[in-house]
Amino acid sequence: MNPSVPTLRTLLSAAAIAVTVTLLLSGCQKTVNAHSAEALVTGGIESHSRLTVKEATCPSDVSVTAGATFDCTAKTNKRGRYILTVAILDDQGNLRVIDLKPATRVQIQSLSG
Repeated sequence: MNPSVPTLRTLLSAAAIAVTVTLLLSGCQKTVNAHSAEALVTGGIESHSRLTVKEATCPSDVSVTAGATFDCTAKTNKRGRYILTVAILDDQGNLRVIDLKPATRVQIQSLSG
């Protein structure tokens, strides 16, 4: 195994840190701040691997609902692309990455639009 390529378990443990994100108020609707979620994804991968995240993208229209999940994508310096599933832990917007898997081209296109 190449030591510069992190295992799925290493990345998940790294990214499984709950972080409170800034919430945007849209009327009475709370939404997850996509930039904060992207920072969670980037920080989790970079702090526990030798990878550098070139780009992280999370949806901007996710309502804060405890127990809900959404997917983000990350592109790394090693040309790897990953899909990270993020869980909303509570109505305060605490997040945790709960799954990470290599992304296929079809998955990335479907998440992009």
